[in-house]
Amino acid sequence: MFKYLVFLMYNLDVTSIISQYSQNYQLTEASQIARMQSIMQNIIEGQITMR
Repeated sequence: MFKYLVFLMYNLDVTSIISQYSQNYQLTEASQIARMQSIMQNIIEGQITMR
């Protein structure tokens, strides 16, 4: 993800890309955090049930 952002920043049209990304990021940030939390919870529960 970070490498992709750096790659975008080195493109010519930097400002529009950054503004576009920041708008998209504000929309998807909550869903990404929720997805990460559910994945972590699944991993933890899986480790508990495997023991």
